Amino acid sequence: MSEFNIEGMKCGSCVTKIDQALKAAGFSDATVTLSPPRVKFSSNSITNDELQAIISTVGEYKVGKSELSAHQSATEIPNDPNDEKLTPLFVILSYIVGGVFLRAWIAGDYSFTSLMNNFMGGFFVVFSLFKLLNLSGFAEAYATYDIIASRSRTYGLSYPFIELLLGIAFFTGFAPLATNIATLILMSIGSVGVLQALRTKRKFQCACLGTALKLPMTKVTLVEDVTMGLMAFIMIIHQMQY
Repeated sequence: MSEFNIEGMKCGSCVTKIDQALKAAGFSDATVTLSPPRVKFSSNSITNDELQAIISTVGEYKVGKSELSAHQSATEIPNDPNDEKLTPLFVILSYIVGGVFLRAWIAGDYSFTSLMNNFMGGFFVVFSLFKLLNLSGFAEAYATYDIIASRSRTYGLSYPFIELLLGIAFFTGFAPLATNIATLILMSIGSVGVLQALRTKRKFQCACLGTALKLPMTKVTLVEDVTMGLMAFIMIIHQMQY
Protein backbone atom coordinates (compact mmCIF):
# COMPACT_ATOMS: atom_id res chain seq x y z
CA MET A 1 0.00 0.00 0.00
CA SER A 2 1.19 3.54 -0.73
CA GLU A 3 -0.13 6.93 0.28
CA PHE A 4 0.74 10.45 -0.84
CA ASN A 5 0.00 13.92 0.45
CA ILE A 6 -1.50 16.24 -2.15
CA GLU A 7 -0.87 19.96 -1.87
CA GLY A 8 -3.41 22.37 -3.35
CA MET A 9 -6.61 20.46 -2.54
CA LYS A 10 -9.17 22.89 -1.16
CA CYS A 11 -12.66 21.44 -1.57
CA GLY A 12 -14.77 18.49 -2.63
CA SER A 13 -14.44 19.48 -6.27
CA CYS A 14 -10.68 18.88 -6.06
CA VAL A 15 -11.34 15.40 -4.69
CA THR A 16 -13.69 14.61 -7.56
CA LYS A 17 -11.31 15.88 -10.27
CA ILE A 18 -8.31 13.98 -8.95
CA ASP A 19 -10.34 10.82 -8.35
CA GLN A 20 -11.73 10.89 -11.89
CA ALA A 21 -8.28 11.53 -13.38
CA LEU A 22 -6.80 8.55 -11.52
CA LYS A 23 -9.68 6.27 -12.47
CA ALA A 24 -9.32 7.34 -16.13
CA ALA A 25 -5.61 6.52 -15.92
CA GLY A 26 -6.43 2.99 -14.77
CA PHE A 27 -5.85 3.36 -11.03
CA SER A 28 -9.17 1.97 -9.82
CA ASP A 29 -7.66 1.24 -6.38
CA ALA A 30 -7.09 4.93 -5.64
CA THR A 31 -8.91 6.57 -2.74
CA VAL A 32 -8.84 10.37 -2.59
CA THR A 33 -9.63 12.26 0.63
CA LEU A 34 -9.83 15.94 1.50
CA SER A 35 -9.28 15.69 5.26
CA PRO A 36 -6.43 14.91 5.20
CA PRO A 37 -5.59 15.83 1.55
CA ARG A 38 -4.20 12.50 0.37
CA VAL A 39 -4.36 9.78 -2.24
CA LYS A 40 -4.14 6.20 -1.09
CA PHE A 41 -3.45 3.16 -3.29
CA SER A 42 -4.14 -0.38 -2.14
CA SER A 43 -1.07 -1.51 -4.08
CA ASN A 44 2.29 0.18 -4.51
CA SER A 45 1.78 0.58 -8.25
CA ILE A 46 2.57 4.25 -8.85
CA THR A 47 5.55 6.55 -8.39
CA ASN A 48 5.61 10.17 -7.30
CA ASP A 49 6.40 11.32 -10.84
CA GLU A 50 3.58 9.27 -12.36
CA LEU A 51 1.08 10.60 -9.84
CA GLN A 52 2.28 14.15 -10.37
CA ALA A 53 1.85 13.84 -14.13
CA ILE A 54 -1.75 12.66 -13.71
CA ILE A 55 -2.96 15.20 -11.17
CA SER A 56 -1.27 18.08 -13.01
CA THR A 57 -3.73 17.58 -15.86
CA VAL A 58 -6.69 18.61 -13.69
CA GLY A 59 -5.25 21.43 -11.59
CA GLU A 60 -2.32 23.01 -9.82
CA TYR A 61 -1.71 20.14 -7.42
CA LYS A 62 1.59 18.89 -6.08
CA VAL A 63 2.51 15.49 -4.72
CA GLY A 64 3.99 15.72 -1.24
CA LYS A 65 6.12 13.24 0.64
CA SER A 66 4.96 9.61 0.55
CA GLU A 67 3.31 8.77 3.87
CA LEU A 68 2.91 5.02 3.75
CA SER A 69 5.13 2.32 2.32
CA ALA A 70 3.95 -0.91 0.73
CA HIS A 71 4.95 -2.86 3.83
CA GLN A 72 2.92 -0.84 6.30
CA SER A 73 -0.61 -1.63 7.30
CA ALA A 74 -3.39 0.90 6.92
CA THR A 75 -4.27 0.29 10.54
CA GLU A 76 -0.94 1.77 11.54
CA ILE A 77 -1.95 5.21 10.27
CA PRO A 78 -3.03 7.38 13.17
CA ASN A 79 -6.49 8.85 12.80
CA ASP A 80 -6.43 12.45 11.72
CA PRO A 81 -7.77 14.57 14.62
CA ASN A 82 -9.91 16.56 12.19
CA ASP A 83 -11.82 13.49 10.99
CA GLU A 84 -14.34 13.50 13.82
CA LYS A 85 -14.35 17.18 14.76
CA LEU A 86 -18.08 17.66 14.87
CA THR A 87 -18.00 19.96 17.90
CA PRO A 88 -18.94 23.11 15.89
CA LEU A 89 -22.03 21.35 14.57
CA PHE A 90 -23.20 20.31 18.04
CA VAL A 91 -22.48 23.78 19.45
CA ILE A 92 -24.55 25.42 16.71
CA LEU A 93 -27.43 22.98 17.22
CA SER A 94 -27.27 23.64 20.97
CA TYR A 95 -27.54 27.37 20.36
CA ILE A 96 -30.56 26.83 18.11
CA VAL A 97 -32.28 24.65 20.72
CA GLY A 98 -31.44 27.19 23.43
CA GLY A 99 -32.89 29.97 21.29
CA VAL A 100 -36.07 27.98 20.73
CA PHE A 101 -36.71 27.51 24.45
CA LEU A 102 -35.73 31.09 25.24
CA ARG A 103 -38.29 32.33 22.74
CA ALA A 104 -40.88 29.91 24.14
CA TRP A 105 -40.20 31.18 27.68
CA ILE A 106 -40.52 34.82 26.64
CA ALA A 107 -43.73 34.19 24.69
CA GLY A 108 -45.10 31.72 27.22
CA ASP A 109 -45.86 29.35 24.36
CA TYR A 110 -44.51 25.80 24.69
CA SER A 111 -46.95 24.28 22.22
CA PHE A 112 -45.77 21.51 19.92
CA THR A 113 -46.33 23.57 16.78
CA SER A 114 -44.49 26.60 18.10
CA LEU A 115 -41.45 24.62 19.27
CA MET A 116 -41.19 22.72 15.98
CA ASN A 117 -41.62 25.82 13.82
CA ASN A 118 -39.04 27.80 15.78
CA PHE A 119 -36.48 24.99 15.70
CA MET A 120 -36.88 24.33 11.98
CA GLY A 121 -36.84 28.03 11.24
CA GLY A 122 -33.68 28.53 13.27
CA PHE A 123 -32.04 25.49 11.70
CA PHE A 124 -32.61 26.62 8.12
CA VAL A 125 -31.69 30.27 8.69
CA VAL A 126 -28.45 29.51 10.56
CA PHE A 127 -27.32 26.73 8.23
CA SER A 128 -28.12 28.77 5.12
CA LEU A 129 -26.04 31.71 6.37
CA PHE A 130 -22.98 29.48 6.84
CA LYS A 131 -23.39 28.23 3.28
CA LEU A 132 -23.69 31.78 1.94
CA LEU A 133 -20.29 32.70 3.41
CA ASN A 134 -18.76 30.90 0.43
CA LEU A 135 -21.55 30.14 -2.01
CA SER A 136 -19.33 28.86 -4.82
CA GLY A 137 -17.30 26.67 -2.47
CA PHE A 138 -20.47 25.22 -0.98
CA ALA A 139 -21.87 24.39 -4.43
CA GLU A 140 -18.66 22.56 -5.36
CA ALA A 141 -18.55 20.60 -2.11
CA TYR A 142 -22.26 19.77 -2.26
CA ALA A 143 -21.92 18.55 -5.84
CA THR A 144 -19.58 15.77 -4.70
CA TYR A 145 -22.41 13.81 -3.08
CA ASP A 146 -25.86 15.35 -3.60
CA ILE A 147 -27.86 13.58 -6.33
CA ILE A 148 -29.20 16.82 -7.85
CA ALA A 149 -26.34 19.25 -7.15
CA SER A 150 -23.96 16.79 -8.84
CA ARG A 151 -25.95 17.28 -12.06
CA SER A 152 -26.99 20.92 -11.70
CA ARG A 153 -24.69 23.64 -10.40
CA THR A 154 -27.67 25.98 -10.43
CA TYR A 155 -29.38 23.81 -7.82
CA GLY A 156 -26.26 23.84 -5.66
CA LEU A 157 -26.02 27.63 -5.86
CA SER A 158 -29.75 27.97 -5.13
CA TYR A 159 -29.85 25.57 -2.18
CA PRO A 160 -28.82 28.05 0.57
CA PHE A 161 -31.48 30.49 -0.62
CA ILE A 162 -34.10 27.72 -0.58
CA GLU A 163 -33.11 26.96 3.03
CA LEU A 164 -33.28 30.67 3.93
CA LEU A 165 -36.79 31.00 2.45
CA LEU A 166 -37.93 27.89 4.32
CA GLY A 167 -36.53 29.28 7.55
CA ILE A 168 -38.39 32.56 7.08
CA ALA A 169 -41.57 30.64 6.22
CA PHE A 170 -41.32 28.62 9.45
CA PHE A 171 -40.75 31.74 11.56
CA THR A 172 -43.61 33.68 9.98
CA GLY A 173 -46.05 30.79 9.69
CA PHE A 174 -46.39 31.28 5.94
CA ALA A 175 -48.23 28.43 4.13
CA PRO A 176 -47.30 25.88 6.82
CA LEU A 177 -48.49 22.80 4.95
CA ALA A 178 -46.67 23.72 1.74
CA THR A 179 -43.56 24.67 3.74
CA ASN A 180 -43.44 21.31 5.49
CA ILE A 181 -44.06 19.39 2.27
CA ALA A 182 -41.18 21.28 0.61
CA THR A 183 -38.98 20.53 3.63
CA LEU A 184 -39.83 16.83 3.54
CA ILE A 185 -38.94 16.64 -0.16
CA LEU A 186 -35.71 18.61 0.30
CA MET A 187 -34.52 16.53 3.26
CA SER A 188 -35.46 13.25 1.54
CA ILE A 189 -33.37 14.16 -1.50
CA GLY A 190 -30.49 15.20 0.73
CA SER A 191 -30.68 11.98 2.73
CA VAL A 192 -30.35 9.87 -0.42
CA GLY A 193 -27.15 11.67 -1.44
CA VAL A 194 -25.62 11.40 2.04
CA LEU A 195 -26.51 7.71 2.30
CA GLN A 196 -24.90 6.96 -1.06
CA ALA A 197 -21.78 8.89 -0.03
CA LEU A 198 -21.49 6.97 3.24
CA ARG A 199 -21.86 3.65 1.44
CA THR A 200 -18.84 4.38 -0.76
CA LYS A 201 -16.73 4.67 2.43
CA ARG A 202 -14.87 7.58 0.83
CA LYS A 203 -14.15 10.67 2.87
CA PHE A 204 -16.32 13.62 1.92
CA GLN A 205 -16.47 17.10 3.33
CA CYS A 206 -19.92 17.69 4.78
CA ALA A 207 -21.39 20.81 3.16
CA CYS A 208 -24.15 21.26 5.76
CA LEU A 209 -22.32 24.27 7.20
CA GLY A 210 -20.72 25.32 3.93
CA THR A 211 -16.94 25.37 3.66
CA ALA A 212 -16.26 27.84 6.48
CA LEU A 213 -16.11 24.89 8.89
CA LYS A 214 -14.33 21.73 7.72
CA LEU A 215 -16.71 19.03 8.89
CA PRO A 216 -16.30 15.40 7.82
CA MET A 217 -19.20 13.48 6.33
CA THR A 218 -20.42 11.05 9.00
CA LYS A 219 -23.62 9.30 10.03
CA VAL A 220 -24.45 12.46 11.98
CA THR A 221 -25.12 14.20 8.66
CA LEU A 222 -27.59 11.48 7.70
CA VAL A 223 -29.29 11.65 11.10
CA GLU A 224 -29.55 15.42 10.71
CA ASP A 225 -31.33 15.18 7.33
CA VAL A 226 -33.57 12.28 8.35
CA THR A 227 -34.57 14.03 11.59
CA MET A 228 -35.53 17.23 9.78
CA GLY A 229 -37.51 15.22 7.24
CA LEU A 230 -39.26 13.30 10.01
CA MET A 231 -40.11 16.53 11.83
CA ALA A 232 -41.63 17.93 8.64
CA PHE A 233 -43.63 14.72 8.16
CA ILE A 234 -44.96 14.91 11.73
CA MET A 235 -45.95 18.53 11.17
CA ILE A 236 -47.77 17.59 7.96
CA ILE A 237 -49.80 14.92 9.77
CA HIS A 238 -50.48 17.32 12.62
CA GLN A 239 -51.68 20.07 10.26
CA MET A 240 -53.91 17.70 8.30
CA GLN A 241 -55.60 16.59 11.51
CA TYR A 242 -56.41 20.10 12.77
